[in-house]
Amino acid sequence: MHKMKKLFFPSIIFCCVFYSLGCSDNNRTQEQPNIIYVLADDMAPYVYVENNLVTKVPDSTTVNTGKYSWWREGPTSKDFIHEQVTPNFFRRAIALINQQAGKESPFFLYLALPSPHTPILPTDEWQGKSNLNPYGDFVMMIDNYMGQLLRAVELAGIEENTLVIFTCDNGCSPAAKIDELIEKGHYPGYIYRGHKADIFEGGHRVPFIAKWPKKINKGTSCDETICTTDLIATCAEIVGYSLSDNEGRSTAGIPQQNDPTDKEWKHINFIKQNTD
Repeated sequence: MHKMKKLFFPSIIFCCVFYSLGCSDNNRTQEQPNIIYVLADDMAPYVYVENNLVTKVPDSTTVNTGKYSWWREGPTSKDFIHEQVTPNFFRRAIALINQQAGKESPFFLYLALPSPHTPILPTDEWQGKSNLNPYGDFVMMIDNYMGQLLRAVELAGIEENTLVIFTCDNGCSPAAKIDELIEKGHYPGYIYRGHKADIFEGGHRVPFIAKWPKKINKGTSCDETICTTDLIATCAEIVGYSLSDNEGRSTAGIPQQNDPTDKEWKHINFIKQNTD
């Protein structure tokens, strides 16, 4: 196990459910980060792209017409197995954490997940686990993988000064078969009306979870309205990087080791809008 390094700036791991999928690490070189991504899991071509090159040229055509598991017909490479895309990116992310933990400088890892976006593809061991439907199983699978990633951070000895953020870009999608979930007592939008693609709050209010043991007290929360588009400036302020005028329009002040009952804590904005 690596010993905890005495870093002033934290390592940052940003995990987000987005439409496209990516995994990047800023320590490959300063000028050329390691970036692996796919365009989408349900729209062709189905290939991995690593540092602007496809890892394998498509040599077949695949399609899935299942109720939950569907993806559009299109060219597919041999190394692109739809059911293994999410597990593959978590494996790569955990490997990068272990690799970077042995270095003296902090790192930035951006893990943009395709799941639980369509195609809804829980692996065999998770099918039926939620007692809801395949979407519920898929979410449980992702939760388990996030647990593995956090465990990797802990075992690497860098948990105390590593900021991990987990969020997503939309509310629950109709592809989850929301009526089925509600019939079984699960409300994916909680008390809010609407879903992904709606103008209602259920389409835009999303979870935002930040873990940074050295700076953020366990169990604290903030009621300020924030947006994921602010995160570039949030991260820049945390690591002491000065943004140019055309980069990032907001700055951050994450509550750090404050008593949640302290009046001053209540006035700390998680995201403070730049008024320039």
